[in-house]
Amino acid sequence: MSTPEQLAAETRAYCEFVRATAASQSAIEKSPWLFADGGVIPVHVLGGVSSADVATPTAYPRILAGAGFSPTTFYRGVMGSKYANAECERYRVALQLRLLAALDADSFAAPGWSAKIAVLQEALPQAQAILDKIKKNVAIGQATMQDLDAATLRMDALQELQADARERLAGLPAPTLAVRNVDHLVAHRAEVEAEIERVEAELRRLSAFDVTLQGGYDRFLGTVQPFPFFAEVGITLIPGWLAQGTAEERASTARAQWSAAQTEREAAQARLAIDKVKELLDADAKRLKQVLILRADLEQRTKALADLGAQKATDYADYVWFDLVRVRSEVAYLTAHVNALTAALRSP
Repeated sequence: MSTPEQLAAETRAYCEFVRATAASQSAIEKSPWLFADGGVIPVHVLGGVSSADVATPTAYPRILAGAGFSPTTFYRGVMGSKYANAECERYRVALQLRLLAALDADSFAAPGWSAKIAVLQEALPQAQAILDKIKKNVAIGQATMQDLDAATLRMDALQELQADARERLAGLPAPTLAVRNVDHLVAHRAEVEAEIERVEAELRRLSAFDVTLQGGYDRFLGTVQPFPFFAEVGITLIPGWLAQGTAEERASTARAQWSAAQTEREAAQARLAIDKVKELLDADAKRLKQVLILRADLEQRTKALADLGAQKATDYADYVWFDLVRVRSEVAYLTAHVNALTAALRSP
């Protein structure tokens, strides 16, 4: 699974794509156009030509140039930008729902394994010191080889425990996005889908209309034209617009149903994944309470044995200390893991 940073980058890239595409299209749609025509037009004698040429067919070169603008096309460019923004938001919400559906509770365990490794790393020097002390006692006859073997096994167990924690930390899936309110995402996606449909419907309806404004220079060379300029307004209406209303209502209703079915399927998977996180949190919280009780008991026993001062009691206190370290590392893991899960489930 991708990291939050990678997902954010993916969303930004997609949004930049749709917005840049819309900007490219709207740059054409919002712009006026320029035109120029030239040719030879066969006409009868126009005003300003000598009377000897009256009624004589001839041809005059014609130059036509100007500019035009369409308010309806300009508005389509504006709506294209709105569509791009809505599509960007739709992608972002859809991606979050898919990520929640693929949510892996283990991805929140990194703080726990790191805390466990830290506790074990801190304890290993003392474990080595205990092992060295037992070796000296064996040399002077105050401890047996069985004591040394037992201590060595416990030392190895701590090292194996640390190695296992490091392996688990390295093999964790990439961190996931914080858990979101699924119902909020579902409602927001419905709003975005409705906005996209509204924009698309307006663009479809708008295709039945066109208003154009044009003006420029219109000159027949070789004639006298006191005012060789023109301006015109053009209006186009396609009667099929009258039949669009019912179809657009059906399209809007069908899209809402399609989107709701698709969203609910992903939302159900997301809720199931979140429920698994909650179950893991409950289990770890219960386990943490039990381990805290065990840690308190071992700490009390270790201190009581050390306070006795006798050699046998001190040796046994060292023996119990190895168990205490294991429990402390478990407490560190569970505390950090529970905190991470709690923080994730509290995210807005």
